[in-house]
Amino acid sequence: MRLTPDVEQLMGSLSSIGLGHLAALQQSLIKLNDEDDIRAFLLALQHALPGAPPLILARIDAEAEARDAVIEINLGWDERWLRMYKEHAFHRVDPVIQAVPGAAVIWSRLILGGVRPSPGLRRFQNACRAHGMTHGLSYVSLVRGGHKIVISLVGRELEDSVSVRQLLGRLLPSIADAAARALAPSVSLAKLSQRERDIFRLVIAEGMTYHEAGDALSLSYSTVKHHMQRVLKRSGYNTYAQLAWRWREQFI
Repeated sequence: MRLTPDVEQLMGSLSSIGLGHLAALQQSLIKLNDEDDIRAFLLALQHALPGAPPLILARIDAEAEARDAVIEINLGWDERWLRMYKEHAFHRVDPVIQAVPGAAVIWSRLILGGVRPSPGLRRFQNACRAHGMTHGLSYVSLVRGGHKIVISLVGRELEDSVSVRQLLGRLLPSIADAAARALAPSVSLAKLSQRERDIFRLVIAEGMTYHEAGDALSLSYSTVKHHMQRVLKRSGYNTYAQLAWRWREQFI
């Protein structure tokens, strides 16, 4: 996706953006339809911010640990840090992840604050210092559709600039909402049962009729139809044509 000229212009003037322009920027998020759209928007945001800070967008299943977060978009985060974070289960002591959702939080106040940190938090603090991960900004959304979105940016400049913090405090919740909407179909389809995936593959990827798919899987026509209707309802799309266009490659 290429951002429209008006959105690109707004991105180019983030340092002096007013509330009216911010509303227009938030309005543009409504038009983002999929992961590629979200990535393009975040990439433009990243390069418009001071220092082009590394940025990551992750999705956490509300029923699973943050350790199992799915990294949807990574724009410059160190893969070694992400591996170490997971291996050491730092999500259990990371005060940023554990902060109250629904508001942007400043890393250093939480990571470096506290008078008597626990041994686990102390290890996390030392790791953050060693890898330059003590300063930044994160937004953790409220649970929506069974998962929550985390957007995190690394950098001292983000913390030092009051205007940038205020801007991101208003913009990140809108980005998280757009990402939750755009990623919802992939989240729901990823949870299909094996039978549903088999039916989906035959009908969508191979173009079989319900009768043909039923014969191939030794299922009745009504069973195949029932499963396909459930898949369509979960996906968030209105027609099978839309579903096929978006997800064909995933199941081939």
